[in-house]
Amino acid sequence: MMWVYTIVGIPAFYFGFDTSVLGKILIFFVVSIVFFIPLFFLTVIIHHKSFKTDEDIERFNALSDSGKGKIIGEYWSP
Repeated sequence: MMWVYTIVGIPAFYFGFDTSVLGKILIFFVVSIVFFIPLFFLTVIIHHKSFKTDEDIERFNALSDSGKGKIIGEYWSP
């Protein structure tokens, strides 16, 4: 998701503001951090809720890669 922001955001910040290059870089990084921090905490919360006990973690790690992929796919599919 961040790559889309980077591909679209860098030209938009470069051509969209009448500030110095340093100001444009600073704005870009501040906005990137503002988007990244909620995404990071959402990922941590989802990961924490998916494995409630150490037994769940051990059971998941004992699966093959295809088994892990199947469980993750079932978890995220509607």
